[in-house]
Amino acid sequence: LTTLAFQILGLHLLAYLAVTGMATAKMIQQNAARSLVTFMDGSLFALGLGLSGMTSPLKVAQFLDVSSGSWDPSLMFVMGGALLLNLPLMQGIIMSGALQKPMLNRTFSYPPPRAMDTKLIVGGVLFGAGWGLGGACPGPAIVGLLSPSPVMLVWNVTFLLGIFGANASGW
Repeated sequence: LTTLAFQILGLHLLAYLAVTGMATAKMIQQNAARSLVTFMDGSLFALGLGLSGMTSPLKVAQFLDVSSGSWDPSLMFVMGGALLLNLPLMQGIIMSGALQKPMLNRTFSYPPPRAMDTKLIVGGVLFGAGWGLGGACPGPAIVGLLSPSPVMLVWNVTFLLGIFGANASGW
């Protein structure tokens, strides 16, 4: 399985380099290249969630249930793997200034720093409650639509209703 992961990452890197190379050589438009790279990254994310079993609400529930003896730490390892890859890349290459600009944009764009406000705290509490009670995080739930179950369909519909409701309320 580790070999499969490295093969998939290698193919992803080759495809990424091919798309950015074609965009640099003006063989394809920048917008098309950004869309392709976004699709490839989303597909890699979805494949990782599917292979790791993280699309199962039961996995999340077992991770959050530390008291009954059925605790499953695998979610922690998936998150840890993401951090092990992301932290050195972000801190060592991007934030240090070693990479001056992204391959397909003029500048890096970061959200502005902001203080913790009521909206962030209430949203975080509601997100955590929904994750804990529903057993699904948005990424895995959306990937779960590929093998739809009634529970995942209802979860995604109510997820969208929550987003639209929050936006419509002006909160």
